[in-house]
Amino acid sequence: MSYIPGSNELQPWLIILGDPPETQLALWWIQDQNMPSLALFSSEEQAAEYASRNCAEPQMIQQYAGTQLTQILVDCYREGIQYAALNPDQNGVQQVFPLKHVLQAAREHYRRQREL
Repeated sequence: MSYIPGSNELQPWLIILGDPPETQLALWWIQDQNMPSLALFSSEEQAAEYASRNCAEPQMIQQYAGTQLTQILVDCYREGIQYAALNPDQNGVQQVFPLKHVLQAAREHYRRQREL
């Protein structure tokens, strides 16, 4: 996952499935809880490998940051997805993040930026 130059904001890679306007994001399932999580990747290569192993539909791999990424996370949370999984693969996942906590941190980050 790269960072925005001069910032500590992450720019994860996401897999977009399907053709517009009927697109959705790739998910990874948390096995012990049977819950979907948004699949996020540190690199385009990791996303491409995951897509080739797990996604049958047409796909596009895209990197997002800032308010666009935050909006995607908000939309996922509103759809009932409660977690994001970093670098999932056939062996597991590097880390799972509760989206609620990520969105709270993003809200605080944007609030502080407005105060400057």
